[in-house]
Amino acid sequence: MVASALLRAAFALGLALPTAPAPDTSSIRGTVRESGTVGVPGANVFLLQTLEGAVTDGAGGFEFTTHLEGNATLIVRRDGYLELRTAVTLPTGALDIVVDREPIRLAPIVVEPGRYGGGAEGEVSLTSLDVVTTPGAAADVFRAIQTFPGLQTVTDGAGLFVRGGDVSETRITLDGAVVLAPYRFESPTGNAFGAFDPFSLDGIYFSAGGFGVRHGDALSGLAELQTRGRPTTNQLDVSASLAALSARAGAALPHGLGVRVGGTRSSTRLLFDLNGVDEDFSQVPEGRDVNAALTWEYSPEGRMKLFTVRQWDQFGVAVESPSFNGGFDAENRTDLTVLSGTDLLGSAVVSYSASVSGRTREQAFGAFRLREQDRYFQARGELGVTLGPSWFGRAGIEWERREAGLAGSIPDEGHDVRPGARTTVFDSELSGGRTGVFVEGEWTARLWLRVKGGVRTDLAELTSRRTYGPRVSAAVSLMDGAALTFAWGRYHQVPNPLFFEPTVGIPGLEAMRAEHRVAALQIGSGARQIRAEIYRKDYRDLSANTRDNQVNPGGRGLSRGIDLYAAGAGPFGTTGRFAFSAIQAERTDPDTGLLARSPWDIRRNVVAVIERNWNSRFTTGVTYKRATGRPFTPVVGATLDFDQDIWVPEFGEPFSERLPTYARLDLSASLLLGLGRDDLTVLFASISNLLGRDNISAYQYNDDYSERIPTGQGFSRTLYFGVSSTLSF
Repeated sequence: MVASALLRAAFALGLALPTAPAPDTSSIRGTVRESGTVGVPGANVFLLQTLEGAVTDGAGGFEFTTHLEGNATLIVRRDGYLELRTAVTLPTGALDIVVDREPIRLAPIVVEPGRYGGGAEGEVSLTSLDVVTTPGAAADVFRAIQTFPGLQTVTDGAGLFVRGGDVSETRITLDGAVVLAPYRFESPTGNAFGAFDPFSLDGIYFSAGGFGVRHGDALSGLAELQTRGRPTTNQLDVSASLAALSARAGAALPHGLGVRVGGTRSSTRLLFDLNGVDEDFSQVPEGRDVNAALTWEYSPEGRMKLFTVRQWDQFGVAVESPSFNGGFDAENRTDLTVLSGTDLLGSAVVSYSASVSGRTREQAFGAFRLREQDRYFQARGELGVTLGPSWFGRAGIEWERREAGLAGSIPDEGHDVRPGARTTVFDSELSGGRTGVFVEGEWTARLWLRVKGGVRTDLAELTSRRTYGPRVSAAVSLMDGAALTFAWGRYHQVPNPLFFEPTVGIPGLEAMRAEHRVAALQIGSGARQIRAEIYRKDYRDLSANTRDNQVNPGGRGLSRGIDLYAAGAGPFGTTGRFAFSAIQAERTDPDTGLLARSPWDIRRNVVAVIERNWNSRFTTGVTYKRATGRPFTPVVGATLDFDQDIWVPEFGEPFSERLPTYARLDLSASLLLGLGRDDLTVLFASISNLLGRDNISAYQYNDDYSERIPTGQGFSRTLYFGVSSTLSF
């Protein structure tokens, strides 16, 4: 599925939300309100057939134009409210639309759906439509998140590197369950794609820091994925592209039941043959997955969902090193089953989840061999209670247990990975649980001030220590459309189980720790806003691997910077968004023990996304990314080890040099064809890396380290196209 996203790439490319009116159109206008006279601002109102729409203003009003005539379906969506679908006949007069709140209490200052918004924790909230309409995201959830502030472009892959931290510092959950393997095609150069089809998801929430006490075991970021709920109609989706075939079906059953099933089979061979890039792969990336969900809405307030997914992927990529040239081969098999639900008991909101997941990962390169077998069990429950007109309280408990089987051989010296090189062989089983308890309170004053504070405590068996994490946040509305937000908190994370393995690790490591300080000013919301955020993140007790695969504990670090974001309408009928991040990040180098640049210290990161809808059905988009090259430790010399007949490198100052600047331009286009009232066909095409820039991911060396050889990111200019159809019956 190394293209599964490249892949679904265009797929996305084609469902872009219309942004510019075209001539000779009719106007659709009206008001979205609650029962009574309260207007609902920030609601997404759009036509199912063309996806033309608008976001309601502060009084709940909306207006947009369309070419469509006759029968159509108008959809209204907004966080905190039940989705509403209503039949309309176009053209139509002014509409008065009444929506009902969901039976879950939301804060007065909230993150708007599909927008980088005004939550006190600086969150990003996306829908599947946002994911697939982001040019260059290749319909990949994590690549779409990367177009917002707070993330650094470290590689060309999907990894979420948040504010100077490693990709492993971001916690990813699905329906409340921790995801063991959120990425596909993990190689020495990074994570190629995310593991989830955006059309299986109904909500995607991301925070770059300062999130509340509900979430533990994460140092930097948080990504929460929610699968789709009960289907409202019977539906069949079929997609075909250069690299994948997929199908999804949903059925609305009686008694509040609903079922969804889906599957994807992907292979990049045709894509590579067309674009001439398969020479870098000893095994072209391929994979498959199947998923199913059963939802039961047993009351207006209560719903329960069972979701399961099985995935497999494999690939082999050519890797050159001074001691050995060969293929890095990897195979992954994962599974996840989650039971989740929510209900309203009086004035209390109850939510819960229980899950079991597994992963088998095998990797091999020269003398390096690693086989990991994980089973992960988790359960959590939360209770939220309205304590008065201005107070809301929440408490919860979570339990998890991880059973890891670790076996393989790791070269004793990082510069010698030849088959037959000296290695440390290990074969062991580790298991450990973690129990977390949290409590928090929230106070709202006249809808202009929200203060939330709480504390969580966790006890992990692998560390044999209890941690405490107090956190507090506040949001202050300065005037209509402007707000200040603040957040502070302490965060802990248990190191990778491999770090505790007695042969190659250190049993009894401490939990790693980070302290976040965040402040932001936001003007506007939704599709029209400006946001500036400053932050500081201090690390303690970091554990990391040296070049010779030894675990070095007790590291420190610091990340500080500013994130800027702007979104709105542009000239010539375009809409767009712009994100800029500046950061200074440093941490202890595990090889020397010196404080140096972080490996993910990307000093400047710029992302611009521009879209244009030409006639309500044809849409084009472009994404431009530019980032400072990531730092690396150079090799400044080498000596010959006559006994081993291999050159031993001499390294310079840690992370004292940088790779060349990263830059990439992606172009997409799509055409929507309506085959019926609720049916839609999308033709899509994209060109990734339009300028053909050869972005460098790393430097390799010849056998005596006298020559530095650049290694590319993977794809050069790549053409991709396909078709997707949605049929309702």
